[in-house]
Amino acid sequence: MIYLITFLLAFLASIMLQNALDNGKKKKVIFWSTAIILILSVLAGLRDVSVGTDNFAYRRDFLAFSSYTSFRQITTTGSLEILFDLLFFIISRFTQDYHVVCFATEFLTMFFVIKGLIYFRNNGYLTSIPLGILVWLFCQYCNFYNIVQQGMAVAIIFY
Repeated sequence: MIYLITFLLAFLASIMLQNALDNGKKKKVIFWSTAIILILSVLAGLRDVSVGTDNFAYRRDFLAFSSYTSFRQITTTGSLEILFDLLFFIISRFTQDYHVVCFATEFLTMFFVIKGLIYFRNNGYLTSIPLGILVWLFCQYCNFYNIVQQGMAVAIIFY
C-alpha cells in the first residue's frame, strides 16, 4: 500500500511538472522535478535492507569500505565497479547507515530518469511526463531494487 501511495504522490507531482513545462516556469520545473526525485528516493531509503537481491552484497561492501582509510585500498581489491565503489566510499565517510546508500543510489537513478523524460518531452519524442513516470514506476522502479547498478546505468543511458 505504501508503494501505491508513493507512486500516486509521484504521479501527481509529475502532472504539476508537466504543467510547469507547458507554462515555461523554470523554478516550478526544478521544484516539481526535485519533489518527484525526493518522494521516490525517500521510499528507497526507508525500505528494509533485505528488499532486493543484491542488497546483501552491497551492504557487505559498504560496511567493509567504511573501515578503509583511502580509496586506493578499494582499487586494489580488483573490483570493476570503480564509480559505484567511489559512491560507497564517499557515503561511508559521512555515515555507516546503509539506508543512505539506498537513498543516494535511487536519487541518482531518478535524477537521470527525470532529466531524460524532460529532454524527450522538450524534443517532441514524448508528449506526457505523467505517462512516462507511470511506465517507469510500474515497469522498472521496483525491479531496480534488485539490480541497483544496472538500474543506474539504464537511467544514465536513458538521459
